[in-house]
Amino acid sequence: MDTGARWLLHAGDAYFFRGEIDPARPHCTPGLRMSQNMVQFNGPARHANLTRLRELRASHHHQVDVFCAHDPVELARYNHYPTEDLSCQ
Repeated sequence: MDTGARWLLHAGDAYFFRGEIDPARPHCTPGLRMSQNMVQFNGPARHANLTRLRELRASHHHQVDVFCAHDPVELARYNHYPTEDLSCQ
């Protein structure tokens, strides 16, 4: 979604905790890591997507905000946008 100043990229189910896409020091809480590992369909693909999201965040942080609705802090940050603007068209 183009907000006029920046792009918003909803990362879907790629991660559950915002620290996972920290380009400098990726991290996740142990409970969420275990939960994601239990429910993931394709672990190598999920980890490859995380790497790509970290790279995007590192190289285009001034143009794109990556967020995931599974993380309550990130969801609250973008909760003021109309929900129809965040849906896939």
